Amino acid sequence: YVLYWRGGGKRKGSRMMHNEDIEKKANELTKVYSEPPIPVYEIARSQGVAVYEAKFKECYKGVHGFCDFLDDAIYLNKADSPIQQILTAAHELGHWILHREDYKLNNKRYAFFPKKNESGFGGNEKEEAEADFFASQLLMPRSLLLPYIPHNSVAVLAEAFDVSRAMMEMRVKDV
Repeated sequence: YVLYWRGGGKRKGSRMMHNEDIEKKANELTKVYSEPPIPVYEIARSQGVAVYEAKFKECYKGVHGFCDFLDDAIYLNKADSPIQQILTAAHELGHWILHREDYKLNNKRYAFFPKKNESGFGGNEKEEAEADFFASQLLMPRSLLLPYIPHNSVAVLAEAFDVSRAMMEMRVKDV
């Protein structure tokens, strides 16, 4: 599933990342935490990224957030629920960790371009899938999730990890 759509297209330096490498990067950021929920805003700050809530213009109502690579910032849609904002922050942090060098190399500011086309917001599906995968690994690390699965319902797990029930259902199937 793809949660966010952003423009991008091919850029020089863009490369395919393997899920194992993405999981490793997420695990590096969460290894110091022994219980859920994972403090994604704290992790973002530790990586030098500021996180802001912003009121998005009407034309961007379908956008949950974006990463500004030149200002080292993540912007979250103030209209979204706290759980959606946590997911968005993790997703955008995924862009920051995984794609920052490509964007800076190409002097690109944002991980999205708000240009509407016939299919909605255009996007680089590979990067979006990578950022989605990173977010799931960051928010629900395998090492923290596995001990809880046998004794708890998906609803209880989702609440403990500060994620949506749908996201937890997909993650539980993945581990």
